Amino acid sequence: MNLTKKMHQLATTSLVLLGLAGGNTLQAQKTSAQELQAQGSIGSLSNPSSALRSFDFSTIGLKGSPLLLPGWVPGEVTLQSGRQLKTELFNYDVFARQITVKRSATDSIRYQLETVKLLILRPGEGMLPLRFERIPGLITEETALKIDLLRLVYQGTYSLVQLPLRTFIKAPVKQSYDGLNELNHEYRDESAYYLIRPDRTAERVKLTRKSLVRALKEKGPLLENFLKVNPATNLANEDDTVRALAALNQN
Repeated sequence: MNLTKKMHQLATTSLVLLGLAGGNTLQAQKTSAQELQAQGSIGSLSNPSSALRSFDFSTIGLKGSPLLLPGWVPGEVTLQSGRQLKTELFNYDVFARQITVKRSATDSIRYQLETVKLLILRPGEGMLPLRFERIPGLITEETALKIDLLRLVYQGTYSLVQLPLRTFIKAPVKQSYDGLNELNHEYRDESAYYLIRPDRTAERVKLTRKSLVRALKEKGPLLENFLKVNPATNLANEDDTVRALAALNQN
């Protein structure tokens, strides 16, 4: 009996020890898993930022417009086929190079630029119509001047035209963690002016004294004299530039 009792006590002790060992093993496994999870969250000691995740809560907005005008306006379109549209409302999607035509409150249509011969937009009372057409025979290396519609700002011995142009600029990649940062895509107006000389050569210009005098070449001094006699002239204003170019025709 004493031997049997002693053997029973030894078996019980062994089971207790195994249970403790097993609990320690499970606890060790659990601790290791927690450590690995923590390391996965904050990175390893050798590269603390290797597992960091970044979040961008920025609000993406939009600046500018692909359209020439803010809304529909009366006007006139003459297609290459000779067909004329006069009773509709119009706008010019400069970015897509399409003329937009509103035929009714629920119906609109678009014409590719190459199918249009003439476009006239009438923005409103007190504003001159905007006239767009192609000017044949220009001597220039810029293909757009030969195939696109140009806005005629002034026609004379020295003519001034504008090439409408819109570019699309995507918002920069920027991280924000407070959710207050606002980013914007943008349609940027990069329209350009060109002076057309009597020999049909075209040169890109800015509406400044220096740029126009250089492009006018031998007629440059005449513009200089006009500006001296008319010191209030502001060439950055299209109307003032038109008056200055018109004065050259009288000399």
